[in-house]
Order: sequence, then C-alpha cells, then structure tokens
Amino acid sequence: MSEAIRCSECGAGLPIGTPKGLCPKCALLGALELSNGGSQILQTQDIASVSPPRSPTPVGQLPASRIFGDYELLEEIARGGMGVVYKARQKSLDRLVAVKMLLFGGNAGADFIQRFRIEASAAASLQHPNIVAIHEVGVHGGEHFLVMDFVEGSNLARLARDQILSPKRTAQYLKTIAEAIHYAHEHGILHRDLKPSNVLIDACDQPRVTDFGLAKVLTTDSQLSTDHAQLTHTGHVLGSPGYMPPEQAGGARNKVSRRSDVYSLGAMLYHLLTGRPPFVGGSISETLQQVETQEPVTPRLLNPGVPLDLETICLKCLEKDPDRRYQTSRELSEELGRFLNDETIHARPVGRVEKIWRWGRRNPLAAAFLGTVCAALVTSLSLLYLVNQAKNKQVELTSEVQDANRELSASAKVILSMTEESLDSIWANKNKRSMVLKSEIIAALADPSGSIVADTATPVRWTNGLIVDAIPGMAIRNSAPLLSALEKATSQTLGRPVRVDVKLYKFQEDFDADLSAGLIDFGRMGALRFLRIKRRTPEIIPLVMPTTSYKTGMLFTSTRTDIRTVEDIRGRSFAFGDTNSTVSFWAQIKLAEYGITATNLSRYDQLDSTLEFAEDVAELGESNAVSRIGYLHSHAQVIKGVLNGLYDVGVAMEKAFRIKKHEGLVAIPGTQFQSSRAVIVARPKLDPEHAQAIIKAMTGFQGAWLESLPDRTTYQIFNPGTFAVEDRWLDQINTMFPPKPSLPHISVPDSP
Repeated sequence: MSEAIRCSECGAGLPIGTPKGLCPKCALLGALELSNGGSQILQTQDIASVSPPRSPTPVGQLPASRIFGDYELLEEIARGGMGVVYKARQKSLDRLVAVKMLLFGGNAGADFIQRFRIEASAAASLQHPNIVAIHEVGVHGGEHFLVMDFVEGSNLARLARDQILSPKRTAQYLKTIAEAIHYAHEHGILHRDLKPSNVLIDACDQPRVTDFGLAKVLTTDSQLSTDHAQLTHTGHVLGSPGYMPPEQAGGARNKVSRRSDVYSLGAMLYHLLTGRPPFVGGSISETLQQVETQEPVTPRLLNPGVPLDLETICLKCLEKDPDRRYQTSRELSEELGRFLNDETIHARPVGRVEKIWRWGRRNPLAAAFLGTVCAALVTSLSLLYLVNQAKNKQVELTSEVQDANRELSASAKVILSMTEESLDSIWANKNKRSMVLKSEIIAALADPSGSIVADTATPVRWTNGLIVDAIPGMAIRNSAPLLSALEKATSQTLGRPVRVDVKLYKFQEDFDADLSAGLIDFGRMGALRFLRIKRRTPEIIPLVMPTTSYKTGMLFTSTRTDIRTVEDIRGRSFAFGDTNSTVSFWAQIKLAEYGITATNLSRYDQLDSTLEFAEDVAELGESNAVSRIGYLHSHAQVIKGVLNGLYDVGVAMEKAFRIKKHEGLVAIPGTQFQSSRAVIVARPKLDPEHAQAIIKAMTGFQGAWLESLPDRTTYQIFNPGTFAVEDRWLDQINTMFPPKPSLPHISVPDSP
C-alpha cells in the first residue's frame, strides 16, 4: 500500500501522485503571508473566493530549466503575494533585466492572472526615470510574465533599517517619489500599495517606484478599468495595512483617489523618520482598526530629532479625512521642496485645541472620564447651591459636597493639564526644578483608556526619583510599565496595595540631595554619582542593577586633525560631557591608562548639557530646543565642539558617534570602553521589608512580567564589589583631572 502523503503545514491528506509539500490552501496562504512590515493581503474570510492553484512552484527554487524564451534566469531576487522576480539576462540584447512571473505559474487562478495583467498594463504605460520601466509582457509555455528594468541596489525599507537617514535625505527621497506618483496620476494610474519595500534605490541613490500589482485606473471607459471592477466588487481588503489609507482599509473602493496615494506617501515618510509605520497592531485586523479609528503618535515623540516642519508635512498626509490632506502628490512634492530650501511651508502645525479634540476622538473612554468629571463638577456646584438654601438643615452634607468638589476639581485640573502637555513645561519654567506625579495619574497618562480606581485599603506609597532629559511626558510613559509591574509584584509580597509616585528632576544635584535627605524613596543613578553620594551618605542602600552593560563609549576627533593615536592627544584640547557622567569618568580613566593627565592637555572643559538645554528652552522655546539637541543629549555639545574646531578631542557614546560620523568624525583606535552599569538606590532608613520587596520584584521579572516591559531589562542583586575598579580610580582621577566648573552654555555654530 502506498504511503499516505500529507501537507507539511496542516497535515491534510493529499491525493496519490501529488508531490510532497503544501496542500493548495496552505500554499496560497503562504503566498499571501505578510513580510517586511506588510505585503499584499486578503481578509481571511475571503481566502475561499480566490481560485487555488493545483501545483505550486517550490518556494525559493529556480525552474528546472533556467532558459525562459529569450531570457536566462540567473537567481531569484524577490517574492511577494502574487509573483516571483528573477534576475535574468536577455540573450538577444545581452543585458540584465528582471523577469516577474506569477507565483503559481500556469496553475494560477483567474484572479491572480487578472491582477498580473493590471500591473503589466498599468506600469507599461508609464515612462518616468523614477518608475521601474516595463519592457515586455507576454505568455511563454503557459507562464504569464513581464520583463522590467533590473535595479542594482537595495529597497528603501532595507536601506532605512541598515542606516539612520537624515531628515534632509528622507525629504529628498519622498519629494522624488511624490513627483513620480504625480506623473502616474496624470496618466490615470493609482498605485495603492506604496510602501518602503516597493521603492528601489539605484546605484545613483535615486528612488524608483515598482510593483503596480494593486494599481487602479482612474478612467472608466477602458477594458482595464472593467477588469479592475471585477476584481474589487467583492470587498477584499487589498494592500499593506501599515501604509493603507482609512478609505482603503474600510474596503470603500469608490472612495479611493489620488489622495489615497498621498496618505501612503505620508506613511512612508513616517516610517523613514521613526523606524516604524504609523500603525502597528498585533494582527492585520487590529492594524486596520487603528488605521480607521486612531491618530498616529507624533513622530517627534518617537524621534525628537525630526524637524517640526517635516513632522507637520507628515501628519497632514496622514489626515483621516482626504479633504484635509495635500490634494495631489505634486502639492506634497512642492511642500517638501520648501522644507529642503528652508522656506516657510504652507501647512500649519496642529494647534492645542485641535490636539485635545483629536485626543478625545482617539481615546473615547478617557474623554468620557473627563466629561464625567466636568459633569460631576457642575452637579456638585448645583448641590452646593441647594445646600446653601437649606444651610441650617444640611450643614454636614454641605461639608461633604465641598470636599468632593475640591477633589474632583483637582483631578480635572491635573488630567486637563496633562492633556495640554503641561508635563513638558517643566523645562520652560526656569524656577521649576522638579514636579511630582501620583501613581494613579501616571497610569491614566500611560493608558488613557483605563479607569482610576480608588484603593479599598490604605496603600504603601513610595516616591521614585527620575532625572528627565528633554521630554518628561515621554519619560513618564516609558517608565510606566516598569512602575506598574513593580507595584503589582510588591503588593503581592507585602500583602497590601503599593503605589509608586514619581518626582521628576531637571538637575541631578536636586535628586541626590533629596535622596540623601530621605525625601524620595529610591531611584536610578550612574556608577560615578553612586560612588560620590555613597561617600557623603554611607547609609544609602544599593538595591539592584541591570544585568547588561549600560553604554559603550569612545574617544574621537575630527577628520581635519592629525590625531590618529592616543599619544597624539598630548598637548591638545579635550571636551568631556557632564561632570557627573560615567562616560566622562571612564574617558579620564582611559587617558590615565595611557599616562595622560590634565597637565598633558592644553585645556579641558566639562560641557553640561542639562544646563545648556534649560538655557535653550528659555531662549528658543521648548520645541526648537528639543529639535536642536535631538536624541544625542549630553553628547551634543561635545560633538559640535569637535566638529567646529573648538576642541581637538571628545568622548561620546558609540550611538551618538555613529549618528554624526558622516559629518567628519573619526574614532581613535584603542580608546573604546564599556561604561559602568547603573544602580537602583534607596534612601537611608528605608524599611528593610520594603527594600527586600523591591529587590524580590525587580530580580524576579521574567516571562509575562518581562515581556510587558519596553526594554525587557533583567536585574540582579547589587554586589558590593561591582564598582571596585571605579572606586579605586575615583581619588586618582580627582587628582589627575581636578574637577572644573561646568560650562552651562557654549555658543557653537552649527557645523557646515
């Protein structure tokens, strides 16, 4: 008896004589599977409506014969939901081309063949330097195929993944792509599947649009339009969910227009600026729901280095209402041109009132909560009026209503102030050095859809100190999952509710002073600050530390100097970062290991970016100050000082160095170092039971607990010998590099 043949994916039986592999349904599902952030998709319930193949071509293999008519197939270079693309040599003209065939060859269903015809007909009618040209369309040996330009290079998705694109380069790419799409629109073609992976970057660093497999013809009297209508009348959701406009995500085919491609161009711009599409859900349906109902997170929250004008252009493209977007791709191209030429853009930034309105639309539960608070305020005022009418009979009720009114008013003011981004105003007020947020408010800010529930028992309350860099709101949201996990775990250990409030600090010295005085319960600090505060206040309690190293640093110089070895540093000027920075401390250790001290340098300065940032906010305004520093933080001044020749040598994190390396930086060999890990420290006299509960919680994060944390960092109990090397160097470094006053703000012109 012949051995039963089964599908390698689902286990279903296959007919006798069928090659081992996938059943037709699994083969089709595999072909439609998402890849690289989203490919062409169909709703699951519609799979049955697509004609299944009878015998798919094996995935990842060339056909048995490499000769295909006039073409020699050399290697497979791409594969999507509809077709497979080969690098090929056209024998008659001896040139390299790309040959695209249907994924299932001659066994493809009628719908696949029809969509293939659409791509071929649409793309073949377009002749533009930034659109991949079609040379031939035909059928050979039952295989439908088309021949197009072979573009040597990567696609835009891989390019953005492998390197950080500057805002100017990103804008230039999108301007060129928008011009190409406007050309397609002028010739009656909508692309409808624009995304970074469908844009190739050629050897001249020029983008070229490809893959018109979901194209739609704007005219209605051609055969192509009739074919398209036959394909889309069933309501299939075709496209890439992360880049799809709301009108396309909802299956509203009659509403898809040129402005739909404008939305997808904006989604591409968003991806290049932030490293992710505007919407990313746990499933296709969740992503589509976000596309239709939610507003995207502003790019500058994910990457503070994004210029405000470029963010404004991006968000205008991503408007839910097509009438609020740029009406043509040419308008978008011209707007990007104004940005590139440092001219005033025509789009306006979203105002505060509109932000609040959008926030309410995006978070209906939280908006309903605010509405309830306001209604309660009105009700309580009305009650208070009635109570005053019968004051002699209801004195006790009057007192209760007044208390409730004060509590509701305070809650409403706090939540409204957060909605209006007042958290970030801590930097705009020169006299405001810190700010306290209650645990319940942090939870509401991190998850506006949740509700604030009062504890039935009196909770244990701790205050966590947190140094903020530039955007307090983002710092709170990033810390919220860890604080929530800590609350739950310690509540289980102590047997009663635990709430962790947060006190935000602009300056490290305020944090250190409050921790020593017992005004905050615990917080995170670098190794150098820990060693120094431990000498002043031996009673502080080190709790836990991350299991991984915190930073990698290096010494660097400008390519315009002749410094190439550590010995060349002698007699030169040196720029360190913050005085209390562990990276600065390790740079001094590195110099000392080579026998270089302060006396061997012409001069050295400490550049304190925190004070610099506060000065910039006062002078330039908060948004411009954030844009100026970007995400380099304490390394921005050091790098700019070296690039502009004010210093010969500097020290920075490896990440910051890589970001600015192309502007003319070079690492000094042999100076790389691993900076010390941070440590979580508790105040003196913290209840030992509480300290042990925190240690147990943070060292026990694993499984689902760990997955809920943004960085998934694990912790270990603090080992007293961890900082032995740093402790040994501390007094020596103070002698070799006597502390100098930090320079709060050095006027450094932007590098050319």
